Amino acid sequence: MNQNEYFVVLDDAQAHTCRYYQGLHHVDAIKAADLSRVDVLLQQGWAQGLQVVLWQSYDFGWELMYGGHRAEMYLLWFERCEVVADDAPHLPWLQHTTVPTGIAALHNQVAEVEYLQHIDAIHAAITRGDVYQINYTNAWTGEVYGEPCRLYARLRARQQVPYGVLAHLPPEVNEGAAWHLGFSPELFLHLQADGHIMTKPMKGTAPLLGDGRDAERAEALRSDAKNRAENVMIVDLLRNDLGKLAVAGGVSVPQAFEVQAFGSVWQMTSTVLAQMRPETTVADIIQAAFPCGSITGAPKRMATQVI
Repeated sequence: MNQNEYFVVLDDAQAHTCRYYQGLHHVDAIKAADLSRVDVLLQQGWAQGLQVVLWQSYDFGWELMYGGHRAEMYLLWFERCEVVADDAPHLPWLQHTTVPTGIAALHNQVAEVEYLQHIDAIHAAITRGDVYQINYTNAWTGEVYGEPCRLYARLRARQQVPYGVLAHLPPEVNEGAAWHLGFSPELFLHLQADGHIMTKPMKGTAPLLGDGRDAERAEALRSDAKNRAENVMIVDLLRNDLGKLAVAGGVSVPQAFEVQAFGSVWQMTSTVLAQMRPETTVADIIQAAFPCGSITGAPKRMATQVI
């Protein structure tokens, strides 16, 4: 394995900056039952002057709550990390190529009959009072042709998000896939130097059409009772999650129902802020907050069971 061929770019297309991790040094794998190891391994890697990216699947969150030994969290240790503008010519997706690239034959892996059965089951769970919100998603598959970096460039041009990722990784780390292309508008956690931790859950969407009525749609989204209720549910969930880490009275919501443009849609977010206790560890944070409630549902433990 040539470690130099692997990299991760964490891409903020809205701020026009990237963190470009290169020179994979080694990988630490951690099972949910051994989560407490993460802080020791972080200290060891940082003592060597290495840079780290945490890489974990959604399934890792299930095992944090219910136990299991299949999913792992990975610490990807790189020899260097550059913070560069998103037009830096050596970024992988800016390498010039004329190879045709795209996605073909996209199809939903869930048939219509099965999809409707899933929705009925979710409605039944809500009716019983088991949950009051489920984030239901399903996978699409297709055929990719051409070069992954060029595909990332094409997708990035259409969806300018603050949390993009282009990664080339050992397949055993990335569920069998060598490449990962991601585009998210949502902040999960931001650990701040003053001991605060911030999250910005996103619930509520409206189209951006460029027809002169976008501002009207943004205001309608901000004031819509259904979307505000959905947003409040997740804000309350994340207040509870961060409350497990915070000093007494240390959780606040400084900004609620903020509507922002992301690519072709308006999205409504709220900001939850917590002052962490001084003894808080990285393992504590992952245990309390992962998986994120806004991509799960509420209450989170029961929502994961329904999903």
